[in-house]
Amino acid sequence: MPVAVIALGGNSLIRDARARQRLTDQAQIISEVSSQVVELLAEGWAVVLVHGNGPQLGQTLQRAELSRELVEDLPLDLAVADTQASLGYQFQQSIGNAMRQRQLSGQAVALVTQVEVDAEDPAFGNPIKAVGYFMDESTATYRREEDGWQVAEDAGRGWRRLVPFPKPKAVVELGIIRQLLAPGCCVICAGGGGIPVLASESGYLSTTAVVDKDLTAILLAEQLQAQLLLFCAVAERLSLNPNTENARPLTRLTVEEARRYLAEGHFRSGSLRPKVESGLHFVESTGGRVVITNPAHLLRGARSLAGTEIVAVEGA
Repeated sequence: MPVAVIALGGNSLIRDARARQRLTDQAQIISEVSSQVVELLAEGWAVVLVHGNGPQLGQTLQRAELSRELVEDLPLDLAVADTQASLGYQFQQSIGNAMRQRQLSGQAVALVTQVEVDAEDPAFGNPIKAVGYFMDESTATYRREEDGWQVAEDAGRGWRRLVPFPKPKAVVELGIIRQLLAPGCCVICAGGGGIPVLASESGYLSTTAVVDKDLTAILLAEQLQAQLLLFCAVAERLSLNPNTENARPLTRLTVEEARRYLAEGHFRSGSLRPKVESGLHFVESTGGRVVITNPAHLLRGARSLAGTEIVAVEGA
């Protein structure tokens, strides 16, 4: 059974980051992604869909902030769980409806997922990940003094909360994810990288942190022995010297070429460099295939017709 793990960013579900985020836009983009996922399912793939939740988490936390005089404040782990469930439900319904229209017998299911992190991870001593809404300085100062938040000014746009960003150690629900996977089935899981938890003698305990969804997707892809790991980014494919007249699109990279380009300082924008570095690790550890493309070319990327493909050696 071929397994594909797809990592889709939360920003990919927004039409315009500068405008007000609309749920109708999000639903439309989810529908567009779902139709491509269903084509993969029709070809016999089992699909694991890991989605980001950055903007959606920010909205959830802002709603909680606006109502905190009326209801109890929302802890970060519950906010991550809320966005996992709401986005997972939208994907589950959209993919399921598209499958029924194609008369496919498989099923889509969303799973609220915990990810174990290490209490000794250095990230807990150095909170760097900005989460939630933008605040003015007085609100940020109040949150720091009254609630113990770490806060920082964010590029002139306002102040934001900083939380630890530890690496995922294990996916708690990995066993049930394996059981749910079958040809033509889709499991939507580990939204936002998963809800970070700490292992203890009495079980798992919540912690205030967030996890990178790409790292969790790689962990799942390795443990599920996936043949394909597909990262959704902004552009259709990677380029050398992007946005210049010397731009050179890249359709296929060997591990050796990708390492050389990284050493030369390419792929610095946004989260592209971590995607390439993570993709290299996956290819080298599993021999699988990595594709980096945007949501509009997800299906064509899986078919090696779009995006940038990373393989172990030329001809693989």
